[in-house]
Order: sequence, then structure tokens, then C-alpha cells
Amino acid sequence: MRRVRETQISDLPGAVLTSIFTLVSDPRTRNNMALACRDWYILERQTRTSLTLRGNVCNLMSLPHSFRNITQLDLSCCSPWGYSVFQSTSTGGEMVGQLLRQAFPKVKDVAIYVRDAVDIQMVAWLWPEVESLRLVRWQQRAMEPGSGMEIGTEVECLLKCQKLRKLDLSQFYCWTEDIPPALETGTATAANLLYLDLLKISPEGFKTTEITAITLACKNLEQLFLLCQFDPRYLDSVGDRALAAIATNCPGLRVLHLVDSSEWGALRSDLNDDYAEEDANVTRQGLGTMFKSLPHLEDLAFLLGQNARDSGPGLEQLFTHCVKLTSLQLSQFHGLWFGPQEDGVAAGSRLTELSIKNSVDLSDSSLAAIGRGCKKLKKLSLRGCRGITEEGVRECMSALSKTLIDVEIFCCRLLPGLETLRALEPIRNSIQRLHLDCVWDVEVVALQARLSSTPVQSYMPRRYTDDDRLRCEMEKRGFILDFWDVGRKSSNKPAALQIGTSSDTSPAVAERTGLGWGASTSSNGHSGLHAGNSNAGRGQPGSWQRHDDEAPDEKVWPSLEFLSLWVGVGVIISPLQSMGLGRCPVLTEMSIKVEGDCKSLKKPAPADQWGLAALGRYPNFKKLNFDLSEVVSFSMSAPEGKVDLQVWERYFLGGMDHLALRDLDYRPPSDKDLNNRGISLPAAGVLSQCRHLRRLIVHGSAHEHFLSMIGGCRSLRDCQLRWDYYPAPEYETSTEVRIESTRRFEAALDERRIAD
Repeated sequence: MRRVRETQISDLPGAVLTSIFTLVSDPRTRNNMALACRDWYILERQTRTSLTLRGNVCNLMSLPHSFRNITQLDLSCCSPWGYSVFQSTSTGGEMVGQLLRQAFPKVKDVAIYVRDAVDIQMVAWLWPEVESLRLVRWQQRAMEPGSGMEIGTEVECLLKCQKLRKLDLSQFYCWTEDIPPALETGTATAANLLYLDLLKISPEGFKTTEITAITLACKNLEQLFLLCQFDPRYLDSVGDRALAAIATNCPGLRVLHLVDSSEWGALRSDLNDDYAEEDANVTRQGLGTMFKSLPHLEDLAFLLGQNARDSGPGLEQLFTHCVKLTSLQLSQFHGLWFGPQEDGVAAGSRLTELSIKNSVDLSDSSLAAIGRGCKKLKKLSLRGCRGITEEGVRECMSALSKTLIDVEIFCCRLLPGLETLRALEPIRNSIQRLHLDCVWDVEVVALQARLSSTPVQSYMPRRYTDDDRLRCEMEKRGFILDFWDVGRKSSNKPAALQIGTSSDTSPAVAERTGLGWGASTSSNGHSGLHAGNSNAGRGQPGSWQRHDDEAPDEKVWPSLEFLSLWVGVGVIISPLQSMGLGRCPVLTEMSIKVEGDCKSLKKPAPADQWGLAALGRYPNFKKLNFDLSEVVSFSMSAPEGKVDLQVWERYFLGGMDHLALRDLDYRPPSDKDLNNRGISLPAAGVLSQCRHLRRLIVHGSAHEHFLSMIGGCRSLRDCQLRWDYYPAPEYETSTEVRIESTRRFEAALDERRIAD
């Protein structure tokens, strides 16, 4: 009998195979596809339209020439990062430009790091027909009178590109005064702009006169992002007149983001602080007038730093006239629920994303109204709303259980970590992204600490016992306990689960429960600061990496892929399991931000652990964004009896070498007085022990010999130092971040043989 030949994927018609390749966007997957055979290699190169170059500019011979159909080119990550692409080589900028233009002849979308007007002129000369442009620069612009850097000179060079439709200057450090004159000079190009992003352009925001000039020059804008100065104490602050100018000059806007300069990147406020004392010059009449003139609005962000009172009637005008609105972000808006219609924001039946920050009158009944009216919500963010409770959030989650997949709840006084997770129970099986405040219930954590120090027989089975009073009381509060892991803990190591008193913890409670810094003392005399089992993440008995010893009825979050945590400097993250986040089988990415002043805290003992090793219990956890930039202490001048940043950095990074991380974005702690942010010797040692790490981005500086230590990580393929914070260091006089030391480090990385 004749054997029938099996059909292979290569038998598909060329047009079908080309469509399949076009749908694949992940660069690593496309690289693997290109290695299958020569035909697939050619097809992959022909269908790739986006490319990010990460190599050293000096290695011009390594510039790829096989990507002839690239339309989106990102040069903002080239090494050495922070230096000009055109001025980093001895061959000159024109030679580099010619090679780039020959290698990528069809580029229409460019992102590039520039340092001065010369670089911007080179960009305009290389790609005169570019349609989308994103400039990156974190250093301060030149301020000398005779340097040729007059107001508007730099940005004016860009407007020579007549076909420019999209301009992103959100990461381009300049002055707000530079933008209006440049746009008024290049009127033809400015009138063609459809997208303009001016967020985070400067520490100061735009004022009414500048906003009026910008919108007059760019009349056809569809997407506008502005950093504004709403503070009424400043002259010409943004108010109703500026809002009217935006609506009148740009009636075709679909996306409008207006962010106060104090709100952008603002620190987390104290839970006991009052709301803003000042009122912004934004009235409900001004809001209503603006919304009537913007019928095509789909995405609105109004983030104020001052109060906007009685805004309910104005928001009703928004939903009446902007019928296409699907995304809404509000900050410091009060009176949302006291308009002619009591539903307030809930009247936005088409909303898919909603963010409310610092709203005085948001209550449980308001959340219930949102659940009834906004049936299409996929993302809900509640920040600083102090009137909402667990019951209100739970009712809202129940009403939105079919659509909601992204939730952010933080800085809400009545919603610490345990209550938040209990309120999310209706969407536990469907939620994909979650932000959580690590504010633990002090009394319950103390009960867990006492339970963990209770001796248990070695033959104790892996199940709950029925005669444990502490267990019963903790279960009433919603805890999920793993008694096998608890039983392994030594009785002479009290598990204090908090190293300092947070804003929600009184000193009396901390002293009574043994949760204060140094409040409990083990038999060996060290402070009781142990984050659970000291063997966590090491594959030993009681390790977090064991999944066969979990509690039988431990809650599972089957769809959770991304978890974001805010942690105060006095709190550790080990109680995540006990709070109900012990089993997240598809969790792949986490973002952790630690914030606070360590100057008043005592020195941690060598055996103390913050709890990173506890994250090893998540089997697919591979990517971490670890932000310690707001952890403040002494960098080089710690007074007697105080602790410098090196000790705290080692404490926070402890246990990272036990995780199977492949991708790490790390922001080191900083000394604000010295504007110093860089990794220390202990941090370099810990990072060098991360055996699985493939990509490391350090948002700070480092000494050259620290870089050589990081090079000891054998699997590391991509490592880069970035000074992407304001103001970035312009000139370095020490061994930190010198361009030659960076090149030597990257050359050493390139010389290593990588197995895959």
C-alpha cells in the first residue's frame, strides 16, 4: 500500500507562511525561527519591521545589513548608554550616519539618544522623511549664553522633517520654554503633527501661555500628553482658560493626558496625611466647556496636585458629550457623586479602564454604583481612597467578575494587604495583573510568629491539626497556613515578621507583638528579624521551592501573570504566602518598589533576611523590576551609630541568588543629598551569584571593579548601566561610569562563549 506523505509546515504557500511570520512579534522567538533553515532565515528577515540595537557604537563592523525592511529602529539603548551615537567614535558622525542609512533604508520610526543640537541635526539629515521620532536625553541641556543653545534651538532642528506625524519628547530633558518657540517657527511641520508627548520633559510643567502657543501651532493633534503647572500659587498657572484653549485649538483630540508636575512620579503619601489644602483653578464650568468641544475623546487623564471641588456636574458633561470615552483617570477630583445624577463616574457605561486617586467622597456605595454601571471595565485603579472598605471592594469585584483582569489598590487606609486579597476573592480565578500594598495585619502576623515558634514533632503529617487555638483564630481571619513548613522551623528562632513600625503600627502594639525592630531576641543574642525559614529557596526542608508540601486547601491564583508590590522600609515580604498568595502557577513577572528613610533604623543582623528568597515558590517567576531608588540613607558619610547604604542594599538583595531570574531591572538606593545612585560592593557580589540571569539593567552607576564582579555571572548576555534619573551625572571625576571602563566591561562580556 502506498504510504501517504505527511504534510509539513514548509508545504504551506509562501503568502500564508509570510502572514504567519508577520504575526510573530517576540524577538527571541523570531531569532529561533530564523535558525530553522535558510528559507526561514530569509523569510524572517524580510518580514521583520522592528529592531532594537543594543551593541557598542564603536563596533561598526557588527552592524547588521540583512534587515532591509525595518521601519521601526530603536537606537536609544546603544552602548555606551548616555553617550551620543554620532560622537562616540573617531570615524565621525557622518560615517556612522551613512552606515545606518545604508543598513536600514526604509526607516520611518526612530528612537535615539541625543546629547545636543548637533546630534538632532544629524537625525534630521539622516532621516528627512521620518514619520515618528522619539528622543531620549536625561542630562541637563547646556546653559551657557554663547553656546548656540538659545531657547528653542534644539527642538527647531526636528521640524525640518516635513513628514513628521508623531513626536515623543517625554524622555528628552529640556526646558518648557524650548517647545513653544520651536513649534511656532516650524509651523508647517507642527500643523501636521498628530501625536505630541511632552510628559516628564522637565521638573516644571507648562503654563497657560505656553499651552495656548503649543495648541495653536498643532491644530490637528489627535493625541496630546502635557505636563502642567496647576498650582495656583504660580503666575499663569493652568486653569479654565488653558482648558478652553486646548478644546478650541485641537477639537479632534482622541487622547488627552494632563498631569500636574507634582503628581508625576510623586512619592506615596502618608495614610494619615490630609488631602491637598490648595484648590486648583479648574472649575466645573471650565470642565463642561472643554468636554463639549471634544466629542471624539476616547482616553482622558486629569491628574491634579490640588483639589477640584464639586466636579460631579462637569464629569456628567464628559459622559454626555464624549460618547466614545473608554479610559478615564482622575486625581484630586471631589464631589464626583453629588451632581444632578447620583451615579457620578458610574455613568460611563463604555469605560474599560478607570483610575481614581485621592477622592474624598469615594465610598462603598460609590464602588457598588461603579460595579452596576461600568460593566465593561477591564482595569480598575483605586489610589488614596480612604473611605472604601473590604465589603465595598468585594461587592464591586463581584459585579465585574466577568470582565475585570487588572486591579490596583494602594494607599487606601482601610485596606491593608489581607483585606485587599479577601476583597478580590470573586475575581481570583480571572485576574491577570495585581498591585498590592504590603501593609500587614500586625496582630495576625504576631499570631503567626508565635505559631511558627511552637515545637512540632518530626513525624507530624502534612495536614492541619484540629486542636490548635492559634490556627483556628488565624483561619477566622482568612490565613492560609502551611503547617509542614511551620513545623520545620526551629523553636529558638522567633519569626518576627516586621523590622520596624509602619505608619499603621503603634509602638505599643509593636512592643506587645514583638514586631518592632530588635524587639525580639533569639537565644544567640541576635535581633529577631527572621523572615520565616532561613533555608528558604535553597532546596532544603521547608524550602519555598517545594510545591508538594502546600496546604490542601491553599488558594490558587490560576491566571495571575504580573504582581506589583509596594513595601515600606520597615516591612518584609515573607507573609505573602500566609496572606493567600502562596500559589500563583503562571506568575512570570513582578515589580517591587521599596520606599522610605532608613537613616533612623538600626543595623540589621547578618542573619536577617528581607524575604526575596520566598519568591522562589513561584515556578515560572523569571522577570523582576526591583526599585530601591526611594530607599534613602547615607552613602559615604554615615554618622556614628548609623548605617550606610551598603548594608541596606545587601539586606534587601539577600536571597536573590536563590531565584531563577532571567531578567532584572534594578534601581539601587540613593543618597539624595549627594545625588548618588550606584550599586555597592555587596550588591555586585550578590548579582554575580545569580546563575540564571541573562539580562541585567542597572539604573545607576558602578565602579569598574564592581562591573568585573558582575561579569562572573556565566549566563549573562546583556548588561547595561543607565543614568535615567534627573539630573543625570554630566561629568564623572571618579572611576564610576567612565566610557572606557564601560567599553572594557562590554568587551569582556562579548569574549565569553555562551552555550545557547
